[in-house]
Amino acid sequence: MGGAISCRETFSGFGAGGRARAGADQLLGSLSESFTEVARSPKLVYARLAIAKQSLLPSPAFRDSAVWTGSSGAVRLLEVQGAFQGGRYMLSAHPSVPAPKNPADSRHVVTLSRLSDGEYRWDTTVDFGVGAIRPNDVATVLSRLISSAEGKKAEEVRGRPVAPDRLEVELALLACRWLGAAVLQPAAA
Repeated sequence: MGGAISCRETFSGFGAGGRARAGADQLLGSLSESFTEVARSPKLVYARLAIAKQSLLPSPAFRDSAVWTGSSGAVRLLEVQGAFQGGRYMLSAHPSVPAPKNPADSRHVVTLSRLSDGEYRWDTTVDFGVGAIRPNDVATVLSRLISSAEGKKAEEVRGRPVAPDRLEVELALLACRWLGAAVLQPAAA
């Protein structure tokens, strides 16, 4: 019985009734679609490889105009649009990417700014369409979902032994460590 109450509280951020169902379906559907047969445009493939190779010493990437979709003075810009089309998630680099309109649509913006000779700063922004659910409600659901296991043994939360799925459990724990304060809230006193 405690588990059912915990689940109800965890997912109450979706709302109630039809609104809750639609919000959950859109959020989870958009996340699923964004990992379905991901395809990248040739420009994005080139840009990703150049950025990955030169991320710690970015001056060659900064000078390579083929990496960027725009530039202005000491700033380089890579804009990427993501959308679920034809059974796959297509990511393409081009200028002036619009804000997401539909669930699973995304806009990724990477900037490289030259601050001085030999000093650069990377910035990344990702906007992702998740449907009608509000951002604060998504944060509430994620925070409650992650904290619902607090103080419990893994077997209690899962209802089965951990050993057969150890890799999945370790990945979930790693995600919690990475996301940290973005999704976890202190327990109520």
